[in-house]
Amino acid sequence: EAYKWFKKAAEQGLSAAQNMMGRYTESGWGNVRINKYKAVEWYRKAAEQGFVDAQYNLATCFQNGRGVTKDLAVACNWYRKAAEQGHENAKKVVAKIEDDIKKREEFFDNLVKSANNGVASAQYALAEHCLNGDGVAKNEAEAYKWYRKAAEQGQINAQYMVGRYLEEGWGNVCVNECDAVKWFKKAADQGCDEAKEKMAEYYEDGKGGLRQDSAKAAQYRKRAVAAQSSGCLLPILVTLAVVLILVAF
Repeated sequence: EAYKWFKKAAEQGLSAAQNMMGRYTESGWGNVRINKYKAVEWYRKAAEQGFVDAQYNLATCFQNGRGVTKDLAVACNWYRKAAEQGHENAKKVVAKIEDDIKKREEFFDNLVKSANNGVASAQYALAEHCLNGDGVAKNEAEAYKWYRKAAEQGQINAQYMVGRYLEEGWGNVCVNECDAVKWFKKAADQGCDEAKEKMAEYYEDGKGGLRQDSAKAAQYRKRAVAAQSSGCLLPILVTLAVVLILVAF
C-alpha cells in the first residue's frame, strides 16, 4: 500500500517519494520487482532536485556499478553535492574517493609513461585496460596498438592477443589467419597454453596456411595439458612486473 502512494507522489515530482521509489526498486521492498536501472532513474530525478539522500544513493550506484556503468568521477560529484548539504557519510566517502581517483590517475600516468618508454609489460597492461575499458575509454584499436608493441618485444600474452585480433578482425584489423598463426606459434613456443590450443586447432583443420596434421595437433594439445597440470605463474609474474615498474617511477 505504501508503495502505491509513494509511486503516485513520485510521478507528480515529489523528490522524497522519488527517492523512496529508488529504494523500493533497488532493494525489492514489499515484493516489488528489483530493477536497479529503474532505481537509478528514480534516484537521479530526486537528486537533480537537490534531495540529499537521493544524491547519496545515486553516488553509491555509480561507485559500485549498480544499475549504471561504474564511474568514480561521477560518484564523487554526487557525494560532494550531498556532503555540501551536510550528509555525514557523504563527507567521509568523498574524501576517500577523491584520494582513490588521484592515485588511479597517477597509476595511469605512470603506466602510459612506461608504455611510451618501451616497457613491454606496461604496454601489455595498457592494452588490457584499453580493451576492457578499465580506467580508460574502451578502444579495441588502441588496445591492438599496444598489444602489437608488446608482442614485437616478445611479450607472450600480447603475442597471443595479436593472433586473436588477426583471427577475428577486432578493432577493424584485417583478418589474416596466416599472420595469426605466426603469432600463435611465437606465443605457444614461449609456453602460452591458449596459443598451443590455437595451434592444435589450426593444424587439425588445416587453416592459416598450415597443412592438416592431426599428429601435430595432438602434440600441441599434449603440451598444453602438461603445462596446465604443472600450474602456471605467468599471469602473476606479469602483474608483479608491472607493479614493480610503476613503483620505480
